[in-house]
Amino acid sequence: MANEIRDFLARIPNPFQLEHLEDTEALVQFNVEGEGGGKWVADVHDNICEIREGTVEDPDLDIKGKIEDVNKLLAGELDPMKAYMTGKVKVIGNLMLGLKLLKAIKLA
Repeated sequence: MANEIRDFLARIPNPFQLEHLEDTEALVQFNVEGEGGGKWVADVHDNICEIREGTVEDPDLDIKGKIEDVNKLLAGELDPMKAYMTGKVKVIGNLMLGLKLLKAIKLA
């Protein structure tokens, strides 16, 4: 389970086309805690999203969670709103942007 995020990110095209985030420019920081976790940045611009390991100062959206919960989100086993409301995933910034980006990543 620990490498599911890395495996998932390796399977999606990078960069990938975004159909429902037109005219959106954002830097999204993902901080995944636990064994196999890490830090990633999603750079959304010009109808594409590029994902890379690392951090960015002052992101438009900062998403934090434990690896188990993030894996469940990506697998569709955990409802994003429920994860947010119960504190399993912490979001600082535009929550709607986060939901749209999660949907785009899952469709890629």
